[in-house]
Amino acid sequence: MVRSTDGQLAITAGPLYDSADFASGYYLLDCVDIDRACEIAGRLHESRFAPIEVRQVGG
Repeated sequence: MVRSTDGQLAITAGPLYDSADFASGYYLLDCVDIDRACEIAGRLHESRFAPIEVRQVGG
């Protein structure tokens, strides 16, 4: 989970965001590693308002 607060990036290993009232979408990124994906997720505007779940797809 990635969240940005006052320009500071916070990365936690979970728990996953669980809410029936949460509207969501997704971004599909091609990154070297998960750390780079978390860095990009922390720059997204919505990371200031809700945690962003980052998952690896494929291998």
